[in-house]
Amino acid sequence: MKKIVSSILALTLTTGALVLPVAENGININVGITASADIDNIKTTDEAGNKYTYKFNDDDKTFYLDDFEGKGKVTVPSTIDGYKVTAIGYSAFNGNKDITSIIIENGIQEIGTSAFWECTNLRSIKLPSTLKSIGTVAFYHCTKLDNVIIPEGVVTIPTDVFDSCKSLRNIKLPSTLKSIEFDAFRNCTALKTINLPNSITNIGEYTFEGCTALSRISIPKNVKKIEKFLFFGCKNLSSVTIPNGVKTIENLAFYDCSSLKSITVPKSVTSIGDAAIGYNKIGWGGLDKITNFVIKGTKGSAAQTYAKDKGFIFKDVNAKSVAKPTKQTITKVAGVKKGVKVYYKKNTKASGYKIQVCSNSKFRGAKTVVVKSNKTYAKTITGLKSKRKYYVRVLSYKKSGSTIAYGSWSTVKAVVAK
Repeated sequence: MKKIVSSILALTLTTGALVLPVAENGININVGITASADIDNIKTTDEAGNKYTYKFNDDDKTFYLDDFEGKGKVTVPSTIDGYKVTAIGYSAFNGNKDITSIIIENGIQEIGTSAFWECTNLRSIKLPSTLKSIGTVAFYHCTKLDNVIIPEGVVTIPTDVFDSCKSLRNIKLPSTLKSIEFDAFRNCTALKTINLPNSITNIGEYTFEGCTALSRISIPKNVKKIEKFLFFGCKNLSSVTIPNGVKTIENLAFYDCSSLKSITVPKSVTSIGDAAIGYNKIGWGGLDKITNFVIKGTKGSAAQTYAKDKGFIFKDVNAKSVAKPTKQTITKVAGVKKGVKVYYKKNTKASGYKIQVCSNSKFRGAKTVVVKSNKTYAKTITGLKSKRKYYVRVLSYKKSGSTIAYGSWSTVKAVVAK
């Protein structure tokens, strides 16, 4: 075949353009020759009838796949008639609704912009280990694509590259990755988890917007800013890990993450934008505070300021934890004049006890007495009505600084006041 092409090249030096059909190994190949000594394009047809058009790249003296017409399972070769193929060009497969799988051979280094735009029946793709770059919107709206492995060597996931790939469940990112551009995984509604390598330094705005199945995320340690609307509408997101080193959480970063009930914000964060965390969407973009939302952080930090300003619960991550006391036991109850006397077991590991007395077993409107010494094992409660039946219960509590841990209530006892 090389000898044939060489003869054609020699002929074109004197005769100009020539198109000659050639058959080799049962595959029909059409070779297009320009008026110069360089091949401008090569056209091939495979055994399935799929048609490929390759064009010559003057910059690196290799070919790229410029256009494809066909269906089914497709392999993109890295050589054609002995010439290197190093790229899939702009919109090469754009809008093809008949291809179902793609294998791209090693040797291909680039996938161009819009290369597989709206290939809505493409279910699988094998990317080559030699791949270095992927163009914007390359796989936009490939709605049946469900699994992708990005090879080592790729440094950027570009804008909208997997936008609206609604069946994408798994994606593996390389350790060479530096940046994920805005909208990259927008509306990937089947994506439950994604491991972001620590090599990443930038994640663009709206990257995970509308990823409604995403349940947990860990921000890479080299990311300094969590961008606006980054997780907008991730309604199943319930676990977020933000590393120490992040400095800014932009406006509405976690807007409408309705399953996120708490978040720990590291001390390194010095700026938290308006409605960045703790808000659901209401109506056409209104704000609705998430009930009992908890922000965990250090005292004096931006996290504490944000929680105070927005009216959220704040918990100090440096506060000492307090062990919960064991369930308390009432040993005896007795009626006294207009009152009751309660005996209970001493708990030397507790700080004190809490006693409730009420005329109804649901303890609505109960009278509560706090015993501040763990050495006391009996308490008389007066001010009750004579001849009335009362219900009594006791618990132990442990206090450390401003933190209090309560044990479980004892079994309820009944007694009649004298």
